[in-house]
Amino acid sequence: MTALTKNSLLLVFFITTTYLIGNEMKKWMASKEVIAFEFIQTEENATKLISSTDWQTPDTNGDTKIERLKVNTYFDFLYIINYVGLFVFLARVLLGSSSQTIKVVTRILLVAGAADVAENLCLLHILDGGRGIFPATMYLFASIKFSLLLLYVGWLLFSAGKSIAKKIA
Repeated sequence: MTALTKNSLLLVFFITTTYLIGNEMKKWMASKEVIAFEFIQTEENATKLISSTDWQTPDTNGDTKIERLKVNTYFDFLYIINYVGLFVFLARVLLGSSSQTIKVVTRILLVAGAADVAENLCLLHILDGGRGIFPATMYLFASIKFSLLLLYVGWLLFSAGKSIAKKIA
């Protein structure tokens, strides 16, 4: 099997599984609601939101938003593995596996994934009734995750543009 075939298969695998998991997550809770919850920041805001009628009232399937967000979060643990794998793969395709930059990018993505895991653990703790420092901690980890992922996307776009410019010139 050639390197191009392996890369193509890996790319199809990562894109397909990321899409399928993401699609399943959206069935349980809209992305904008999840992100809004991740940035709730304070114990007071968490208590106010979770105790609201909107979050306590079961939907037509008998699930509350609390229950749906828990299921969504469990799927997110799989999603983290997939998006980190996909992003590392894309970086390796652009840079090659021996580049020093790929090592830095891989570490950035692993830290973003670890921050996402920590954020999910805080989120689940809050949904189970825990408060204290967990909303602020969840906010911190969400901020780290999104900042690093934005840094990666910016880097990826810059690298892709640079690569295309070299081919054109």
